[in-house]
Amino acid sequence: CLLGMNCKYNGKNNFNAKVKELENYHHFIAVCPEVLGGLGVPRMPSEILDKKVINCNNIDAVLLEGSSINADYIKRKTALPVIQRIHNVPPHSLRHWDDLNAKSTDLYLGISNYICTVLQKNVEGKYGAAIKLLYNSINFNQFNVRTTNEERHTLRKSLNIPANSFLFVFSGRLRNYKGIKELLLAFLESKDKMPD
Repeated sequence: CLLGMNCKYNGKNNFNAKVKELENYHHFIAVCPEVLGGLGVPRMPSEILDKKVINCNNIDAVLLEGSSINADYIKRKTALPVIQRIHNVPPHSLRHWDDLNAKSTDLYLGISNYICTVLQKNVEGKYGAAIKLLYNSINFNQFNVRTTNEERHTLRKSLNIPANSFLFVFSGRLRNYKGIKELLLAFLESKDKMPD
């Protein structure tokens, strides 16, 4: 950037006439350490503070939900650690654990032991990314709440649900591979067999 090459974070340069003049007396090899390190131009401005890379928005990592083909691009544009949280194992042809994106990922978070095992088989040892287990970020204590009959009756009344009707609840992402269609069909079939 001191020689006038547009390689700064903002796509511009820091041209310095005195440095350029030295070129008349010395042989220069122009080098930008950030670009050599794989960062793109332009990129989010960042600096190292207390052994952490912090960008101009005070963000110190990028979390990608799911297996991403964008890890390399995001790493080059932000210069931040990239974390991929893997919710499911896609079919082999749709996996994005290619060399470029896997090398750009600093941490994989699998939401089950099975996913972590698949990640270890496909990623561990081939790339530098660590693999950790994080159970879907759910605090199960929130769902272990016991309610009294009176509380249930009040809640059903406020939602216009008859007191003796069967209540079915689903919590999760609405995706085909979750088996929601099959669950609803089973519910309809059981409703016909048990009308009350």
